[in-house]
Amino acid sequence: MYLQAVDLSAEVDDIASDLQREEPGRDVQFIIQRPVQVEADPALIRTVLQYLVGNAWKFTSHRDTALIEFGTKPTADAPVCYYVRDNGAGFDPLYSSKLFQPFQRLHAAIEFPGRGIGLASVKQIVERHGGRVWAEGRVDEGATVYFTLNVEETNRATGPAGPAGPAGPAGPAGPAGAAGAAGEVGVAGAAGAAGEVGAAGAVGEVGAVGATGAAGEAGPAGPAGEAGPAAL
Repeated sequence: MYLQAVDLSAEVDDIASDLQREEPGRDVQFIIQRPVQVEADPALIRTVLQYLVGNAWKFTSHRDTALIEFGTKPTADAPVCYYVRDNGAGFDPLYSSKLFQPFQRLHAAIEFPGRGIGLASVKQIVERHGGRVWAEGRVDEGATVYFTLNVEETNRATGPAGPAGPAGPAGPAGPAGAAGAAGEVGVAGAAGAAGEVGAAGAVGEVGAVGATGAAGEAGPAGPAGEAGPAAL
């Protein structure tokens, strides 16, 4: 956060002018206490006022004559308490704890549009400034949202860091580490050279000559030829 002097009255006046330009037909009276000076982050505190004044503008939309007031009052736990008050729809006090929770709504979206995150954001920003926020109201009787800013607490919480302390003694040695993983399998060796061709086997012996076969028997004699005719 970047803290500097901020005129809350001027911020509310500027926000009110923007709302009236957007809806010039509405009859809304603003009562703004002047001057109200604070030390805060300018962008964040404007966001707070935009949500609070914007809610007051929205929840007085059903009033013929609306009234929105910004001012301060004494409080026990902070130098000043700031508030935004309206005469709008109000709320049931039994459910006031839900107002600053994200996405919690006490009115129907069709009646009063919105996402239900405005007051939750206000709470976060106010707490970053060391303050707190709360609300009072009654159904159909309007509502008032109060908040405090405690810059001294903020400065204390975000002051410069002190010098570094001396180094502490060395701690005991840690336990031995786990055994390493097994190594990878080595690459297979190259194939050995082919063996020599064996010597040719010896030539086998020639077989013995077979015995000569016996002579065949003589066939029978043929018949005698006939005598030829006598010569003349």
